Amino acid sequence: MNIYLRDAGFFIRESSRLISDSIEKPQAIQAVFNLALGIERVLKGILYNVNPIYVLVDPTFNNSIQALYKGKLISNTDGHTELNKNTNSDVITFKNSLLRAQAISETTLNNKNLLFTIANARDIIAHNDLNLLEIDKLIKLLKRDYYQLISNYCYELNISRGKYFDGYQIKLSELSSKYSEDLGQKLKLKYVAHRERWKLLQLTSGFKEMADKITDEILTSPGKSPIKCPACSNTAVIYSKFIKEFNSFENKEIIVGFKVAELRCRYCKLDIRDYKELDYLKLDSQTTESK
Repeated sequence: MNIYLRDAGFFIRESSRLISDSIEKPQAIQAVFNLALGIERVLKGILYNVNPIYVLVDPTFNNSIQALYKGKLISNTDGHTELNKNTNSDVITFKNSLLRAQAISETTLNNKNLLFTIANARDIIAHNDLNLLEIDKLIKLLKRDYYQLISNYCYELNISRGKYFDGYQIKLSELSSKYSEDLGQKLKLKYVAHRERWKLLQLTSGFKEMADKITDEILTSPGKSPIKCPACSNTAVIYSKFIKEFNSFENKEIIVGFKVAELRCRYCKLDIRDYKELDYLKLDSQTTESK
C-alpha cells in the first residue's frame, strides 16, 4: 500500500465514526471534509500505483528525480546544470486527480459526479461561507452513498475494508441499504411523466418551434452537446462544465478536463442534475468534449 492509500485511511476512518442515521449539520460537515481529504489521497494513490510522477504538478525528469528519488542521486550531482535548482514537490489538486484517475479506475469513472460533489463541498468548507453548503444533500450522500463508494475502492484496490471503515461497516451498510434507491426505476417513472407532459405541450401553438429555436441557440455555445431525450425523443442538451486550474509549472490557467453538470430538454421540461442520476446515465462519452 503506497503512502497516499495508507494516509487516506486516517481521514476516512474519522468519517466512518461520525456517520449515523441521526447525524446533524456540524458532524456532517466534518465527515464530508474528512471524506474529501481521504478520497483525494485515494485518487492520488491510484495514480501513484501506476507512476508516481502522475501526482506531480511538474512531472519533468529534472524535477521529479529530485522530488521523488532524491536519496538515489549521486552526491556530486549537486549543482548539476540538468537538475532544477529549486525542487517543486507540489502535487495536483483533487479535481485534477479525479480527472486523471478516471482513465484507470472504474470506481472513479462510475462515480465522477459524486466525487465532484465531494470536491466542491470541500472547497466551500475550506474557503467559503458554510451556509453555501447543500447540507441536506450532503447528509444524504453520507448515509446513502458513502458506504458503497468506499467499499468499491477497497475492492478495486485490494484494501481490507477494516482499514477504512474501522469496524463500522455493518452500521454503514445497513444505513446505505435503508436509503438506497432503484435509480433505473426512478428514472423510468420520471421519463413517463415528462413524455406525458410533452404530449400536452406540443398541442400549444408555436411551442415546438420556440423549443427548436432555443435548443439550436443553446447548442451554439461552448460546453453544450446534443442528445436524444430519453423521455420525449426530441433533442435535449448535455451541459458540460470545464474544469480550469492555475498551473504553476506553466504559469497560466489551463483546462484540465470537464464534468457533466446537467441534462435538459426544452420540449418535455426534463431536467436532470442529481449527481447519482448523472453518473448512472454515463453521459461523459456522449459529449462533444469527449470526441
